[in-house]
Amino acid sequence: MKIKYKGILFASIYSTVSLGVAESIIRNQVEEDIDVSLIELEPETSIERVGLIRRGIAVSGDTDSLLGTASDNANLLLVEFSKLVVALDSVETINDIKLAAASFKDSAYSLLAKIEADEYRFPYQQKGNESVLIEVGERATAVNDVLFNRNLADT
Repeated sequence: MKIKYKGILFASIYSTVSLGVAESIIRNQVEEDIDVSLIELEPETSIERVGLIRRGIAVSGDTDSLLGTASDNANLLLVEFSKLVVALDSVETINDIKLAAASFKDSAYSLLAKIEADEYRFPYQQKGNESVLIEVGERATAVNDVLFNRNLADT
């Protein structure tokens, strides 16, 4: 990881470092007050790049709160989808279909408007649907293999 301040290289470390560590390294070499916003952490390896991205994500919330948000999202989708399926089970007309969708319609319109206005951005949109589906499938398969591998379960 290259540590730069005002565009000048101060250190190159073979690890991911925090902004605080970078600031300490620079403070040891500079007499002036340091403007932390001018510190650049430049990853040199894919491991460092992933570590830097993970640190950035951690700023958006701790692991428990991120997990809680993901859980809330999954629960919301499960309940609203279940309501829709149950309501669609008894539809006979187009109006019945509209009524079936009514419970979540306003929320859906609001969400889509915020996405369109770029107020909300979702990582999967940047990754692309196919990439996300591959990642989900690979992770699910890996977890499944661990959970149901008899060699591991017997230990």
